[in-house]
Amino acid sequence: MEAGQLGQRVPVEHRVWGVFDRRYVPALLVVIAVALLWAVVMPAVDEAISQDEIAAGTVTTLTHDVSFSPAPGWVYDGVPVGSQTGVTVFSSGVRFTIQSGRFKGSAEQLLAQVSSHEDDYKVTGDVRSLQTGQNVPGAATQIYGHDFSGALFAFTQDGVGVSAVADGPANLLGRQTRDVAGMIASIRFGGAG
Repeated sequence: MEAGQLGQRVPVEHRVWGVFDRRYVPALLVVIAVALLWAVVMPAVDEAISQDEIAAGTVTTLTHDVSFSPAPGWVYDGVPVGSQTGVTVFSSGVRFTIQSGRFKGSAEQLLAQVSSHEDDYKVTGDVRSLQTGQNVPGAATQIYGHDFSGALFAFTQDGVGVSAVADGPANLLGRQTRDVAGMIASIRFGGAG
């Protein structure tokens, strides 16, 4: 019968504190470390992430008296500070970036201008009309890049333009369509309707 089999005592030279078999201590430490990882570290990481999630009803203000409501559960890319020209939020691999600025022209002209200055993606498909929940008219088109797809949006009202881009991997973007549509609908111009 080999040493260490049932019914035999652990030799003294292999004992720690007179009880534990020293040969199994590394494996025991690995088991304890994995247990601590899942019982302590992962819940702490989850809690830290959930504290950064945007609460329902949050309104983010951009320059030129433009605001929008990020989708609940999304996370800001950086810390939004006061009124700023642009902000990015993300969730589950999908990114939504919105910017405001002075613009004299139509939504279609703004869409063409933004897409012509962008090297990260190509425009595909026709330009479509849409509007915000405030009935501000806009234009949208599909975009694609090396490893993502998405949509580009533009709205203009009283000399102020807003552009927004929603992008991410195609398989993930479809899951966030409702949230993106809600953020587009939530865009508010200070002087409009």
